Amino acid sequence: MLTLTIPELLYLLDITSILFFLYFLLKACKEVELSLSLRKIVNFAIYEIREGVTSLVAFIHFSIVMGIVLSTLYLCLNPLLVNSIIWYVLLFISIPFAAGLFVDIIWRVSVISKGLNILKYLKVESSFKRESMLFHTKVMLIIILTLSNMLLLWKSELFAINSLIFVVRNILLSIIFVKPLINTILNYDKPIHYFEIPFKLKDIIEGKAEIENMKTSIKNINDLSTRKKMSLSACLEIGICEDVCPATSVLRPLSPRVFIRKLAILMKNKLVDGDPFKVVDDDEVWSCTTCGACTYSCPIKVRHLEIILDLRRTLVESGIIDKTKANVLSSVATFGNTFRMINDGRNNWLKELGVKLIEENPDCKHLLWIGCLSSFDERQRRIVEAFIKILKKAGKLDEIAILGSLETCCGDPVRKLGDEGLFQEIVLKNIELFEKYNITSIITVCPHCYNAFKNDYRELGLKDIKVIHHAEFLDMLFESKTLSLKTIGKKITVHDPCYLARYNRITPLINTLEKIGSVRRPKMWGEKTFCCGGGGGNYWYEVPEKKRISHERLEQLLELKPDIIITFCPYCKAMLDDAAQAKELERLKILDAAELIFEVIKEDQQNIPSTDQL
Repeated sequence: MLTLTIPELLYLLDITSILFFLYFLLKACKEVELSLSLRKIVNFAIYEIREGVTSLVAFIHFSIVMGIVLSTLYLCLNPLLVNSIIWYVLLFISIPFAAGLFVDIIWRVSVISKGLNILKYLKVESSFKRESMLFHTKVMLIIILTLSNMLLLWKSELFAINSLIFVVRNILLSIIFVKPLINTILNYDKPIHYFEIPFKLKDIIEGKAEIENMKTSIKNINDLSTRKKMSLSACLEIGICEDVCPATSVLRPLSPRVFIRKLAILMKNKLVDGDPFKVVDDDEVWSCTTCGACTYSCPIKVRHLEIILDLRRTLVESGIIDKTKANVLSSVATFGNTFRMINDGRNNWLKELGVKLIEENPDCKHLLWIGCLSSFDERQRRIVEAFIKILKKAGKLDEIAILGSLETCCGDPVRKLGDEGLFQEIVLKNIELFEKYNITSIITVCPHCYNAFKNDYRELGLKDIKVIHHAEFLDMLFESKTLSLKTIGKKITVHDPCYLARYNRITPLINTLEKIGSVRRPKMWGEKTFCCGGGGGNYWYEVPEKKRISHERLEQLLELKPDIIITFCPYCKAMLDDAAQAKELERLKILDAAELIFEVIKEDQQNIPSTDQL
């Protein structure tokens, strides 16, 4: 008769708990139809390692992962490892991750502490508070058990105790951590700008899909796609989304953490009438600026923004939308722009600057897309004027042309306000225009137009067109020595637009600006920039808030005591201009990069011929 010693029984129990975890892992993979190939696992591991050093939150999340991996290696291979070189290597590797787990406990306590004030402000029901606290307790227990596993690696004589801790930890992991892991694998390689498309209008027009199958609204929480439901289940209430959210920072009625968890609890309860608006208010949905900071910062890649847009589409489809937002949508549908103005002649003012229409310059190298704000707002027209004058000085003016009255809204605000059908109508019309005039390259002044053409349009059929932001084009001019600049003794602070820096990872003209003056970056810059408050249609409407987001951002920029604030977006400039005006900062200069560069271009330079680089 086979008899097992206690260490052997414990070892068998450890292996069983690992298999238990793997069962739940494979079950979750099947749920979302995720195939875990070796290549996928390797790529994901590389991503986790790279992300682990990018921020404190990323590191403490990575510490949990490494704590699980190292303790599993140790306990699985214990009979072979004790007092071996590998055993000592594992011990020393575990030190920084044990420290990370300890910091994670402190972080959790701070999230709970800060969260209480936010929950109070949001007037969240007591049942949610209890559920949230219980969930935090479970997660902290996993962290503490994993830390205990790591610390007990140093005491091989306590193997039995460590084994029991390991088993309990793995059971909790199977229940709580599997879905976060699967969600991270599902979404780690999806950029901020990625959105599931609920339907394709082109397929319906061409008879490839039935109009009856068009589904844009989420009347029941289970109407969400499987991937998005996994995103809800994955939320661990880490709280970094709350820390970086501009809406939360100014006490709008939105916390990304609370928003996701309320929907997750609703889904878990499996109600027949799982109407998301029974737990989420309209103002929560409209408070979002679509800056993407929540999803960008989330270590497990919860897709907050995609779910918010689903709910916005639901409100629009149900007709639950106020007059201000409805006017923007009807303006685009009726006039082709967001300003309720006749579209004919929208860019006639550019003729005086020598800019040709596409019909007059059919062989142009680039189509210059002006955008609604820069077409109709006198202040923002100066950005386009400065850019065109720079092109003229560089001898590049003949390389561009405009659509004139044929240019309409790119559709970005329409999609972000929740009218997917109108957005796709705009996309198809614009793609038809681009094909008609054989457009191969588009220069945009607005990052929202840039992101729409570069990312959203490609998902809906746009092909073989290069999209360039005007600041990128200026970068190329200076790299090719086409222009030279004067130096001015000014302190310059740069505000990075979300749709340029975070959505598309572009932070242009830094070297060029450093030649002009002393460039200083705010604490939140580049991909971690802070929103101006104008994205996601917020430029046109207001929601309850204690302070304007634009005021909060301006104050962050003013901490550096700049002479000039530079941005690369007409909406950012308009929002910061208004904030400066409200604060009576008349002497503060807020300029688009093109405006500043035009001011400091050397007057005595000669035009240099075009280069293939442009």
